[in-house]
Amino acid sequence: MVAKKLDTLRHRGLRSAAVVIFAVITYRLLMSMHNSVLEPYMDEEFHIRQSKAYCAGNFTQWDPKLTTLPGLYFVALGLWKAVSLFVHLSDPCSIWLLRMTNYVFAVGNIFLYQKILSIIHHDGAIKMTGLHVLLTSINLATFPLLYFFTFLYYTEHVSAFLVFAMLYGHLRGNRKLAALLGAAAVFTRQTNVIWVGSLALLEVFKQYKVVMKGVADDRDLRRLSADKDVQVLLAPFVSLKKNPSSTNVKRLLGYFAGVAMEGLPRVLGYIVVLLAFLVFVIVNRGIVVGDRNAHQAVLHLPQLLYFNVFTLFFASPFLLTPDKLKRFLRSCSRHRRNVMVVLVFILAAIYGFTCAHPYLLADNRHYTFYIWRNVLNRNWYARYLASPVYLCGLWALSDELRYRGFFQTLVFLLSCLALLTPQKLLEFRYFIVPYMLFRMQMKQSTMTQLALEFLLYQSVNALTLYLFMYKPFYWENSTEEMHFMW
Repeated sequence: MVAKKLDTLRHRGLRSAAVVIFAVITYRLLMSMHNSVLEPYMDEEFHIRQSKAYCAGNFTQWDPKLTTLPGLYFVALGLWKAVSLFVHLSDPCSIWLLRMTNYVFAVGNIFLYQKILSIIHHDGAIKMTGLHVLLTSINLATFPLLYFFTFLYYTEHVSAFLVFAMLYGHLRGNRKLAALLGAAAVFTRQTNVIWVGSLALLEVFKQYKVVMKGVADDRDLRRLSADKDVQVLLAPFVSLKKNPSSTNVKRLLGYFAGVAMEGLPRVLGYIVVLLAFLVFVIVNRGIVVGDRNAHQAVLHLPQLLYFNVFTLFFASPFLLTPDKLKRFLRSCSRHRRNVMVVLVFILAAIYGFTCAHPYLLADNRHYTFYIWRNVLNRNWYARYLASPVYLCGLWALSDELRYRGFFQTLVFLLSCLALLTPQKLLEFRYFIVPYMLFRMQMKQSTMTQLALEFLLYQSVNALTLYLFMYKPFYWENSTEEMHFMW
């Protein structure tokens, strides 16, 4: 008992030390970044101008260049107005304090990561030790895409925090709170409605599995699939095939009614959020609230392929191990026909659905500009050469999520599809939440893999922050400093 208490105290001490070190280092970097760019940079111009209008009490003014709902501005306003009640702030909506908003949520995210990981990986083959949870949380907190936007007044951190807080509330069984947090997440970034819908689907399916247990003979189901989710999904059809009588049909309808009676009340809060969002889309005549010409929905299927490569790179210590690569090659060898079918779909997606947004072609401040120009669009066939890498990425994602079950994997992939493919612009910021949700669900890793992930993240962070702060450049006929960023 004493040893267990000492172990708990030691872990608490490590957690506290890790958070303090993260907070101090990040604060110092925030100061350096702020001193490098004292004026609003890129999209900050619109966000800061809107926040200052709200700070002055003008809630009717709206910048037409803004595309997201005003959740970020209300959060920042509420945070610094509350602080100003206890500490004198000469300007609660100064550029410095607005940028500090994301710093506050970056520190808060570390605690959320630990709580979520402790619940997701609490038992069985996916159990994580306290030390693994801590180290994984540190890595997640310094994930380069999200970490970079700790230092600029963008929606990324507040949006991600609210999505993860919603997930934590859901995992704890507090679905009313989760729905409220989901509504706040949507009010910060509209596309977060996809994650609200995902949780609703997963909760209903959870009840479906309970209600449908025993609908069909287990032996018949095991012959069809080893996956428990597939078995329970097929159970009504197997039962109906075996006994197509009207009595059995009525029995199965009773089971489905049971699913509705058990499942729908549990997701009522999510349904309210989804319906409210639907009303908003109808009234607003679209999802974005401004700059509509530059943000029109398209069918950009290669976005999912780009996300796969993005995931392969940042999760390479786990997904590109010698063992995984051998299994991938072995799987390709054994299922050649399936591989050919998937490759045909990949090539067709590239050929028929590749989009190049004008911003991607013209704005050389973003890394995606150089990736597109020097890699994907280097010549007419360059984008097709990446097809084997895309195939590997699809296999790696599905293989890593396989232990979570067919349905959860399907919902995650469909959510990524719904989130990414309507976006014409290749923008790595869109990948942040789906990547981090994927990373949280991965099986326990070795200490070596966690160390390699940490080194990879910090190398990318060091490079991107260095380029932003110390390698400014100028456009022709302009005296304004430009900076490289994601």
